[in-house]
Amino acid sequence: MAYLVLARKWRPQTFEDLTGQETVTKILKNALAEKRVAHAYLFSGPRGVGKTTAARIFAKALNCAQGPTSTPCLTCPQCKSIVEGSCLDVIEIDGASNNGVDEAREIREKVKYSPSSGRYKVYIIDEVHMLSVAAFNALLKTLEEPPPHAVFIMATTSPLKVIPTVLSRCQHLQFKRIPAEKIIGRITHITNSEGFSITSEAAATLAKAADGSMRDALTLLDQIVSISPEITASSVNTLLGLVDQKVVKDMFQCIFTGNRKTILQSIDYLYENGYDLKTFLKDLIDYTRDVLVSLYTKPEDNPHRKLCSEESAVVLLSELVKADGLLKTAFSTRIVLEMVLIKVSFLSSLRPIAGLIEEFKSISGKTTVAPSAISPQREMPDSVPVEIAKPETKVEKMLDSSVQPKAENAKTAPEADEPPIEIFKSPPQTSLSPWEKLLDIISDENPPLWSKLKEAKVEVSEGTVTLTYSTTGWRLYKESLLEQAGYVEGILEKLTGAKHKLIFKENTKAVKPKADLKKVALSDPKVKEAMDLFDAAFVNVEPLNKDK
Repeated sequence: MAYLVLARKWRPQTFEDLTGQETVTKILKNALAEKRVAHAYLFSGPRGVGKTTAARIFAKALNCAQGPTSTPCLTCPQCKSIVEGSCLDVIEIDGASNNGVDEAREIREKVKYSPSSGRYKVYIIDEVHMLSVAAFNALLKTLEEPPPHAVFIMATTSPLKVIPTVLSRCQHLQFKRIPAEKIIGRITHITNSEGFSITSEAAATLAKAADGSMRDALTLLDQIVSISPEITASSVNTLLGLVDQKVVKDMFQCIFTGNRKTILQSIDYLYENGYDLKTFLKDLIDYTRDVLVSLYTKPEDNPHRKLCSEESAVVLLSELVKADGLLKTAFSTRIVLEMVLIKVSFLSSLRPIAGLIEEFKSISGKTTVAPSAISPQREMPDSVPVEIAKPETKVEKMLDSSVQPKAENAKTAPEADEPPIEIFKSPPQTSLSPWEKLLDIISDENPPLWSKLKEAKVEVSEGTVTLTYSTTGWRLYKESLLEQAGYVEGILEKLTGAKHKLIFKENTKAVKPKADLKKVALSDPKVKEAMDLFDAAFVNVEPLNKDK
C-alpha cells in the first residue's frame, strides 16, 4: 500500500477528534441531536484548522446508518464510503477550479435528484470565495430553497469575498486558529503512536512554526521524521532554517548592553552560514514581544528588568517591526539589519524622561545660586557714547538732525573728540530704526494700514516724513491714508519724542503716454493669447512702479 502522509492518516473522523474547535463542534452536535439541521453552512477560518474535515464528519453524521447522530459509527457502508471518498451522495467540489456559471448550473440541475443510498445529498464546496459573481448568483435560489434532501457546506479562508446575498442564506461558523498547546499535545500523541520520539522544545518549535494550523504542523513533522526518528529542537531548526534560540537571546542582550562588535559578528555568522535574516528578525521580534509582555505581567523578580525597562522594550519592538517592513524591499537585507540593530543598540545610553525630570527637580531644589557668584556687569559712565553697528536709513538721518535734545537732558562728554549720544538711534538692545519700529507696531495693531505703508518710498526732511506712492497705489490708498495720518503721526511722536507731519505724494515721474503703452501691450503675444483665451476686451493700461 502506498505511504499515507501523517496529515491524511491522522485526519479526525469524529467531532471528538477535532482539535481546538470546541464551539463549532458543539453547535453541529446540538443541531444533529435536536434535528435542527440547516440547509446551508459556511465554514470560515485559517488554513489547516479543520474546515473540510468538519464538513466530512458532518456528512457522515447525517448519513450514518445509526443516524442522524453526533457520533457516527464509522463501520457502516455509508461512513466507510465517505471516509474513502467514494460516496455518491457526498459531492466535494473545488471552487477554485470549478468557479464558472456553467458548473453552478450543473449543481442546480443535479441537486433536485434524490440521494442514491443515504438520507442526504451533501455538497461540500471548498474555497467557495473563488466562485465568480455569476456562479454565486446562479446558486442563490438553490441555496435559499433547496430540496429537503440537500445540504450545502461551503468552506473558505476569505469570508469577506463571499457576496452578502450568499452569506445571508447560510449559517456562518467561524473556525479559529488552533492554540499552540493543543498542537503540541496532538503532535506528541501522534509521534508516540508512530514510534517516534520528540522533545518538548522541538514540539514547541513546530507548533510555533505552524502558526495555528494543524495540517502545517503535521506536514512539517512528516519532513522531520525523514531526517531522524528522534526529533530534537536542533533538527527542527535545521529543517526550518531557524536560528537557535540562544543566538536570539544573546542578540537581545547585546542590544541593551551596547555590544556592537558582537552584534556585527553575529549577523556576519548568520549570513555566511546561509540563515535567512528575515526569519531571524522575526524570531527577534517574537522574543522582544515576549519580554515586553513579561515586564508588564510579571513585574516583580523579572530577570529582564535589570537589562531593560518597559519603555526601552517598546522602542526596540517598534524599530524591529519597522525594519521588517524595510527588509521586504531592501536590496541588501544584511546592510539593513546591521543598520537597524546598531541603531537600537544605543538604547542602553538613553534614560527615561520621567527619571530625568525628577533628577532635575531634585537638583534645582538643592542648588541655589548666590548673588555674589554672578559676575557684576561693568558700569559704563553716562558720558560714554554708544554706537550701533547698523546702516543708517533716511528716516534715522531725518530724526537725528531734525530733533534737538533738550539742554537739561544733554550731558557733557569727558573728551571733546567723543561724539554725543544720538538720542533717536535705536537703543542698544535692538537694531530697528524708529520707522521700522513704527511699522512693527502698526503691523500688530492695524495690518491693512501696515501693508499700505510698506509700499511707500520714504523721504525725510525737517519735521516732515514724505511717503511717495505709484499712481496705482495712490489711487487705491489715498482716502485711507489721509484718514489715518494722525494715528501714524501720534505713534511716530511717541517713538521719537518730536512731532512730525506726514506728507503723501503720487509719483509724478514722466511715463510713456498711454497710447504708446497700449500699443506696446497689444503687441505683446502673451497679452494677445490671454485676450483670446478669455475672450477679453482691452480696457486700460498702467505702468508698473519700478521704484518698489
